Amino acid sequence: MRHISGFVWCVTKENRILIFGASIDPDLKGAQNIQSNGLTPFSTAKEARQARDSLTDRGLIPDFLGRLSLDVMESMEDSEALKRSKNLVVIQWDSDQQFIFGKPLSYPTAHPLPCDFFFENGFVPFDTFAQAERVAEEVVRQSLTKAVLATWTLHKI
Repeated sequence: MRHISGFVWCVTKENRILIFGASIDPDLKGAQNIQSNGLTPFSTAKEARQARDSLTDRGLIPDFLGRLSLDVMESMEDSEALKRSKNLVVIQWDSDQQFIFGKPLSYPTAHPLPCDFFFENGFVPFDTFAQAERVAEEVVRQSLTKAVLATWTLHKI
């Protein structure tokens, strides 16, 4: 199981909640969307606070600073631990981006998958392991990319 933990900025823009962590792009100083930075949060709250100006310089006003914790499945053995977990999400690993999916809040959904984008459904995770597993299988089937299950915890600071 891969554990990811750190600090992130949450920004609301056009009915979506965007999450920003540490920039891994040498051309982008400060903060970068965690869906395009390999799910990399800031290591410290101080580092996150120093990067806040990079968001406001782009016209993004942070709503709050949060502490993010993810436990990402790396092998089938990890699935046993996740079967008892709450707050499950599905992460689709595309070539240069990660898409995070949660529970669908309405049917039909805006896309052909039986889920909603996690940042558009207000951070509503799946209710059960079986639901998340079914969505992960469907993501793989439709996109021919890797999909994994993970726990998601975000606490406002």
